[in-house]
Amino acid sequence: MDHNNTIKITKNDCGIRLDRFFKRHYPTLAFGMVAKLIRTKKITLNGLKSSISSHIKEGDILRFPKIQDSITKKPSSNKNPPTALVQTIKSSIIFEDENIIAINKPAGIAVQGGSNISNSIDSIFSFLYDERPKLVHRIDKETSGVLILAKNSNIASKLGAVIKSKNFDKTYLAICYGNTPDAEGSINSPIAHHNQIDDNKEVVMRPALTHYRVLDKALNSYCLLELQIPTGRNHQIRIHLASINCPVLGDKKYGKKSNANDLQDSLSQKMHLHSMKISFQLLGKSYNIEAIPPSHFLDACNELRLEIK
Repeated sequence: MDHNNTIKITKNDCGIRLDRFFKRHYPTLAFGMVAKLIRTKKITLNGLKSSISSHIKEGDILRFPKIQDSITKKPSSNKNPPTALVQTIKSSIIFEDENIIAINKPAGIAVQGGSNISNSIDSIFSFLYDERPKLVHRIDKETSGVLILAKNSNIASKLGAVIKSKNFDKTYLAICYGNTPDAEGSINSPIAHHNQIDDNKEVVMRPALTHYRVLDKALNSYCLLELQIPTGRNHQIRIHLASINCPVLGDKKYGKKSNANDLQDSLSQKMHLHSMKISFQLLGKSYNIEAIPPSHFLDACNELRLEIK
């Protein structure tokens, strides 16, 4: 393949990794193919061999072959999202200004597309806005609550720097099946992360820290927790709480197998984990975005007489 695509990097893409550039601008190009093209020097940066983790700068010259359908992965769906789902997401917007959009994400909707996912927050917002808002962080499909999107690539890059500097404060609420060992405490335990290096995978243990505070207890079997996570590993809260025998209520992946049989019949089987608040500063402005828990979470609090203090 000849280098018949030459791109000069603009400030909108300054600072992102090379693989993220292709994911942003060529979303149907498979990661494995990007890795192969880089490894075989068919993708070059300023005329030199690069790597997946290379960070690009404004003015860099990127050369790569013409992207053909034969080397791309099939998009999950080309159909417009259902009207009712679009309206649900539109009504979930709780804050918007010139920089960001904040939503109270409903439980059960994936943030980003993937295998067997036809609709996601990302794809729905690309349908709603002329310029597709950029995801800057994630929450699990079954988790509800505050999710922040950047209005453009420049803001996404600045927010990424805020998150990397650990000044992106996230507070969660969880109803758990079990009790914590203390009224307040921290769980400092590494979590496995699977890295893709070229065509191979390796497991890396990454540090993870979760702070918790018990807000209320019920029936000696349930507790309401407020949680903060200075680190943001995949499934961090769920893994950490399960590790102290206090899994999130309705967590089918990490919860106790006997959980469903022991629950009161009136409680929802949905996961009771909610991103309640995110606080950060951006371009000299302070943001404090809060989201009300969904009905199944509030119903469980009422049923168990748990008070959100």
